[in-house]
Amino acid sequence: MVRARLWGTDGEAALLGEVRLSFSRDRKPVPTARKGGLLAGLVAFLLTANGAARAEPTPPASVKKPAASGRAARGPLGRTRRPLTDQDILDQAQAAYIRGERQHAIDLATGIAEKGGELAGPAWRFIGLVACSVRAYRLATRAFGNIMAPDDQEALILACKSNGLSFINREFVER
Repeated sequence: MVRARLWGTDGEAALLGEVRLSFSRDRKPVPTARKGGLLAGLVAFLLTANGAARAEPTPPASVKKPAASGRAARGPLGRTRRPLTDQDILDQAQAAYIRGERQHAIDLATGIAEKGGELAGPAWRFIGLVACSVRAYRLATRAFGNIMAPDDQEALILACKSNGLSFINREFVER
């Protein structure tokens, strides 16, 4: 018996479909059970001999029809996208930093920081730390001025010092 599980690629851990195949005595694959929608039907079709034993695909219960019309409102496989929250954008900025895309990370976090709100503080802290890592002393100084927590300010000073920036008269400068 062969079992194939199909997972979404848009960051969600949603099971898109599952196909189980058994083999008949003449070694032809026969789908014994299938859950999921069009993708599971396609896999079942491809795994069987020229689709001879395929069944019509049924949409999975977890996939809902998009509320808005048009391709922009749908993600992969026609699923609706939820609007990005500020936390999602800040998470994207952190992921961009890890991938080495420092300027993109700064741009994403700056949008959150300048908007204000409850995530402005964490966004400024992130911007300051990234600025220190790329030795952008003016941006690090700007971030320092927007960070209100003394512990976060101290962490920024230490991070910048370890990256070759000095802190003099409440400003970061190159050594």
